[in-house]
Amino acid sequence: MRTIENNAQGIKKLSWSEFGEMAESLSSQIHKRLKRSDNPASVFGIRTGGLFVAQELGKRLSLPLTDAPVDNSLIVTDAVGEGQELPTNDSVLTAALHVKANAAAKPKFFIEETNKTIVYPWERQGRADMEALVARSLRYLGEDPDRQGLLDTPKRVIKSWDSLFSGYRQDPMMVLGTQFDEFGSRGIVLCKDIEMYSTCEHHMLPFFGKASVGYIPRNGRIVGLSKLARLVEVFSRRLQNQERLTRQVAEALHQAIDPLAVGVIIEAEHFCMRARGVQKQSSRMVTNHMLGNFDTDLTARAEFYKLLGQ
Repeated sequence: MRTIENNAQGIKKLSWSEFGEMAESLSSQIHKRLKRSDNPASVFGIRTGGLFVAQELGKRLSLPLTDAPVDNSLIVTDAVGEGQELPTNDSVLTAALHVKANAAAKPKFFIEETNKTIVYPWERQGRADMEALVARSLRYLGEDPDRQGLLDTPKRVIKSWDSLFSGYRQDPMMVLGTQFDEFGSRGIVLCKDIEMYSTCEHHMLPFFGKASVGYIPRNGRIVGLSKLARLVEVFSRRLQNQERLTRQVAEALHQAIDPLAVGVIIEAEHFCMRARGVQKQSSRMVTNHMLGNFDTDLTARAEFYKLLGQ
């Protein structure tokens, strides 16, 4: 651990190479101090800076990234303090590059303690830079970004991304954080035909349709009905493929409330098949992911499909 002294400005700008060096130092620290039995199974990065840290630690420690933390995940972020905190449970492995002096609790692993404002390399790419990239893309297409109809297009595109990819700024466990105990509830809870819009990660073209999310409560533990729709939004408002989207929704719900069963079905139309490639206009894709009793009990699964009208 190192301590950074304040300078006149109180700001430290980190380059990509400096970030890489710090990530290497942090991974070495974690590797040396952990016993083999304590090794984490995955890395979870708290958005947004934690994603960059998680990617680097994952590569260096040969650990997969996870979309939601589990009991033996290494939970990481860029800086702790100023509103960004990590779990304080002693059994949870946590790591960060920087820790502010006013942090309520320090992670198990970190590199520097500082009172400075740290500007990470990914934070210096502002909206103006992104708008310039969109303008360059328009030129690549043969268009003139300075003509009247396209003058504000770069701004509109970046603004639309704020909505289309808003899921990157949301934590599914926070969405499902409000829970209730309804001890008489033992049947299937189902929210079906949830409108869903997402973006294919392969061609960045839309795919959209409907999602149905159901579960059987364990000991009456339930979530608000709107939370199931919000959970679909968290994962759909990202670059996705439908198979992973379906699995992520199911696994997040299962982790949050530990129900007896979880079932997720998504039916969607893909523009990458309609507007390009094979250009099949009537094609639809159906995916499902079943956990618990819906996976192992044919009777429970049949009742789930019956409620769906299938």
